Amino acid sequence: MEAELVTYRHPELGFSIDLPLDIEIHEDVPHVAVVAIERADVVPEGTFRASLNVVVENGPPGMDLDAYVDGSLEQQRRSMTGFRLIDREATTVAGVPAVRTLAHYRGSEVLAVVVEQWRLIARGMGWVVTVSCDAIGYADRADAFAASAESLRVED
Repeated sequence: MEAELVTYRHPELGFSIDLPLDIEIHEDVPHVAVVAIERADVVPEGTFRASLNVVVENGPPGMDLDAYVDGSLEQQRRSMTGFRLIDREATTVAGVPAVRTLAHYRGSEVLAVVVEQWRLIARGMGWVVTVSCDAIGYADRADAFAASAESLRVED
Protein backbone atom coordinates (compact mmCIF):
# COMPACT_ATOMS: atom_id res chain seq x y z
CA MET A 1 0.00 0.00 0.00
CA GLU A 2 1.39 3.40 -0.98
CA ALA A 3 1.52 6.16 1.60
CA GLU A 4 -0.69 9.17 1.05
CA LEU A 5 1.30 12.34 0.51
CA VAL A 6 0.56 16.02 0.92
CA THR A 7 2.52 18.84 -0.70
CA TYR A 8 4.46 21.12 1.62
CA ARG A 9 5.63 24.51 0.29
CA HIS A 10 8.30 26.43 2.16
CA PRO A 11 7.08 30.00 2.73
CA GLU A 12 10.42 31.68 1.93
CA LEU A 13 12.94 29.35 0.28
CA GLY A 14 11.02 28.57 -2.91
CA PHE A 15 10.72 24.80 -2.80
CA SER A 16 8.05 22.19 -2.30
CA ILE A 17 8.13 18.52 -1.37
CA ASP A 18 5.51 15.82 -0.91
CA LEU A 19 5.33 14.49 2.65
CA PRO A 20 3.40 11.66 4.33
CA LEU A 21 0.19 12.69 6.07
CA ASP A 22 1.05 11.25 9.51
CA ILE A 23 3.81 13.73 10.35
CA GLU A 24 4.48 16.85 12.39
CA ILE A 25 6.10 19.72 10.53
CA HIS A 26 8.67 21.93 12.26
CA GLU A 27 10.07 25.05 10.58
CA ASP A 28 11.86 26.43 13.64
CA VAL A 29 14.89 24.10 13.78
CA PRO A 30 18.17 26.03 13.41
CA HIS A 31 19.95 25.51 10.06
CA VAL A 32 17.15 23.26 8.73
CA ALA A 33 14.48 24.51 6.30
CA VAL A 34 11.89 21.96 7.41
CA VAL A 35 11.69 18.85 9.58
CA ALA A 36 8.89 16.35 9.13
CA ILE A 37 8.74 13.76 11.90
CA GLU A 38 6.35 10.87 12.48
CA ARG A 39 3.63 11.84 14.94
CA ALA A 40 4.04 10.19 18.32
CA ASP A 41 0.47 8.84 18.18
CA VAL A 42 1.11 6.77 15.03
CA VAL A 43 4.16 4.81 16.27
CA PRO A 44 4.51 2.52 19.28
CA GLU A 45 5.57 4.29 22.48
CA GLY A 46 9.34 4.47 22.86
CA THR A 47 9.92 3.88 19.14
CA PHE A 48 12.45 5.97 17.22
CA ARG A 49 10.31 8.34 15.17
CA ALA A 50 11.31 8.46 11.50
CA SER A 51 12.00 11.91 10.09
CA LEU A 52 12.66 13.75 6.87
CA ASN A 53 14.39 17.10 6.71
CA VAL A 54 15.49 19.54 4.05
CA VAL A 55 18.66 21.60 4.48
CA VAL A 56 19.61 24.42 2.12
CA GLU A 57 23.22 25.60 2.29
CA ASN A 58 25.06 28.47 0.66
CA GLY A 59 28.13 27.35 -1.17
CA PRO A 60 30.98 28.87 -3.10
CA PRO A 61 30.31 29.97 -6.70
CA GLY A 62 30.70 27.02 -9.04
CA MET A 63 30.21 24.49 -6.24
CA ASP A 64 30.93 20.94 -7.50
CA LEU A 65 28.36 18.25 -6.62
CA ASP A 66 30.86 15.44 -5.99
CA ALA A 67 33.04 17.69 -3.80
CA TYR A 68 29.92 18.81 -1.92
CA VAL A 69 28.89 15.20 -1.28
CA ASP A 70 32.42 14.18 -0.28
CA GLY A 71 32.66 17.04 2.22
CA SER A 72 29.26 16.27 3.67
CA LEU A 73 30.09 12.58 4.10
CA GLU A 74 33.39 13.42 5.77
CA GLN A 75 31.57 15.66 8.23
CA GLN A 76 29.17 12.80 9.02
CA ARG A 77 32.07 10.37 9.55
CA ARG A 78 33.53 12.76 12.13
CA SER A 79 30.28 13.52 13.95
CA MET A 80 28.23 10.29 13.89
CA THR A 81 29.35 7.35 16.04
CA GLY A 82 30.01 4.25 13.95
CA PHE A 83 29.09 5.99 10.67
CA ARG A 84 29.22 3.59 7.71
CA LEU A 85 28.48 4.48 4.09
CA ILE A 86 26.53 1.62 2.50
CA ASP A 87 25.69 2.97 -0.96
CA ARG A 88 26.28 6.00 -3.18
CA GLU A 89 24.69 6.51 -6.59
CA ALA A 90 24.13 9.22 -9.15
CA THR A 91 20.48 10.12 -9.76
CA THR A 92 18.34 13.18 -10.49
CA VAL A 93 16.09 15.20 -8.21
CA ALA A 94 14.18 18.35 -9.12
CA GLY A 95 15.33 17.77 -12.71
CA VAL A 96 19.02 18.23 -11.87
CA PRO A 97 21.90 15.82 -11.18
CA ALA A 98 21.94 14.54 -7.62
CA VAL A 99 23.70 11.95 -5.49
CA ARG A 100 21.80 9.54 -3.24
CA THR A 101 23.65 8.00 -0.30
CA LEU A 102 22.62 5.36 2.19
CA ALA A 103 24.44 5.02 5.50
CA HIS A 104 23.93 4.01 9.09
CA TYR A 105 25.34 5.00 12.44
CA ARG A 106 24.98 4.03 16.09
CA GLY A 107 22.32 6.27 17.60
CA SER A 108 22.81 4.67 21.03
CA GLU A 109 24.12 1.44 22.49
CA VAL A 110 20.96 -0.34 21.36
CA LEU A 111 19.81 1.65 18.32
CA ALA A 112 21.16 1.61 14.77
CA VAL A 113 19.91 4.49 12.62
CA VAL A 114 19.65 4.44 8.82
CA VAL A 115 20.27 7.73 7.01
CA GLU A 116 19.32 8.06 3.35
CA GLN A 117 20.16 11.36 1.68
CA TRP A 118 19.74 13.05 -1.66
CA ARG A 119 22.11 15.96 -2.39
CA LEU A 120 21.95 18.37 -5.30
CA ILE A 121 22.97 21.85 -6.31
CA ALA A 122 20.25 24.22 -7.50
CA ARG A 123 20.15 28.01 -7.63
CA GLY A 124 23.81 28.01 -6.54
CA MET A 125 22.98 26.36 -3.21
CA GLY A 126 23.44 22.88 -1.81
CA TRP A 127 20.20 21.02 -1.08
CA VAL A 128 20.08 17.94 1.15
CA VAL A 129 16.99 15.85 1.76
CA THR A 130 17.66 13.48 4.66
CA VAL A 131 15.48 10.67 5.91
CA SER A 132 16.32 8.84 9.13
CA CYS A 133 14.77 5.90 10.90
CA ASP A 134 15.71 2.91 13.02
CA ALA A 135 17.39 0.17 11.01
CA ILE A 136 14.63 -2.34 11.75
CA GLY A 137 11.93 -0.04 10.33
CA TYR A 138 13.83 1.05 7.22
CA ALA A 139 12.55 -1.70 4.89
CA ASP A 140 8.95 -0.70 5.61
CA ARG A 141 9.63 3.00 5.01
CA ALA A 142 12.21 3.07 2.20
CA ASP A 143 9.78 3.43 -0.72
CA ALA A 144 7.78 6.21 0.94
CA PHE A 145 11.01 8.01 1.86
CA ALA A 146 12.27 7.84 -1.72
CA ALA A 147 8.96 9.07 -3.10
CA SER A 148 9.06 12.08 -0.78
CA ALA A 149 12.71 12.93 -1.39
CA GLU A 150 12.44 12.57 -5.15
CA SER A 151 9.39 14.87 -5.19
CA LEU A 152 11.51 17.89 -4.18
CA ARG A 153 10.84 20.80 -6.54
CA VAL A 154 13.11 23.84 -6.45
CA GLU A 155 11.66 26.98 -8.01
CA ASP A 156 13.84 29.04 -10.34
